[in-house]
Amino acid sequence: MIIARSTHGIESFRVTVFPELPASQCRTPASSRTCATNFLVNDGVKYRIRKRRIHNKASMIDVTTVTELTIDGKLSLGAGSSSRALFHFYGSELRAWFHEQRALNDAVMVGAGTVRIDDPELTVRYARGPNPLRIVPSSDGLLPLGAKVLNDGGATLIAVAGGASAQAVAALASKPAVEVVRCGKDRVELPALITLLQARGVKSLMVEGGSRLLHSLFEAGLVSRIVIKHIPVISGALDAPTYLSSCDGRSSLELTRWRLTDLFIKSGVGISIYLPLETTV
Repeated sequence: MIIARSTHGIESFRVTVFPELPASQCRTPASSRTCATNFLVNDGVKYRIRKRRIHNKASMIDVTTVTELTIDGKLSLGAGSSSRALFHFYGSELRAWFHEQRALNDAVMVGAGTVRIDDPELTVRYARGPNPLRIVPSSDGLLPLGAKVLNDGGATLIAVAGGASAQAVAALASKPAVEVVRCGKDRVELPALITLLQARGVKSLMVEGGSRLLHSLFEAGLVSRIVIKHIPVISGALDAPTYLSSCDGRSSLELTRWRLTDLFIKSGVGISIYLPLETTV
C-alpha cells in the first residue's frame, strides 16, 4: 500500500510504502525474520520503521548508510574534493534532520579517506541530542594527527589492522578520548569490528561514507538500511567517486534487491530510504 500526502509547499511532500506481511503469513524461517524497530524523524514527528534483517547477518546492530548523491551518481564534485561542497546545495531544514539522525544512533562511522579529505567533526550541532561514538576504520592507522575527530575530546574509536605500526597506533592512542583497537590482519575486518561494537553495547550505527567503506559493508552483508540524499546538481566530473567502489577496483558485489519505504523532500532535496526486499518461498 502506498500512502501519499502533498500540498502546494514542496517541503511537505512524502511517500510512504508499507509492504509488510504479518509474521503468521511469512514462511521464511524465524531466524531470518528477526525484526527490530528504529526511528527516523520527519516533519517533527517520530515514526517507526520495521524491518527484517536479511543482509545484516553478522550481528544485531542496525547499520544505516546515509550519503549525499548527485544526479549523476557522484559522492563529491571531483576526485579528491570534499563532499562538504554538496552541503551548500541544501538548507537548514535538511541539515537539522541529518543531525537528528546522528543523535538517534549510538555510533557514526566514516572511512579513513573521508577523514583525510573532509576532516569531519561527526557531532550533533544542528539538532538536540547526544553525540554518537565516532568510529574510523583505518587499516594502516595513518590518519592526519590534526584531524578534528582526534583532537576535540569526543569519544572516538579507531580500528586498525594487525599490520599497523606501533608508532602509528601510539600516536593515535595519545590523543584525548581516542581508543585504538586491532581488527583483522592485513585490513580491518568489518564483521569483527561490528561484533566488537555489539559487545560494547552499540545497537545502531550510522555510516556516512566514503565509497570504499560503503562497498566493503555491502560486500560483508552488514547494511540494514540505505538513506540517500539526492542533491539536485550534476557533478560532471568523470573522476569523482561513485556511490560504491572496491578497494582493489575489481571486486564486484552480488545482486541484492531493496525496496523503497520512504521518499520525502527537505530543503529542496529528495531523501529516499530503502530496506532489503524479502521474498518468501
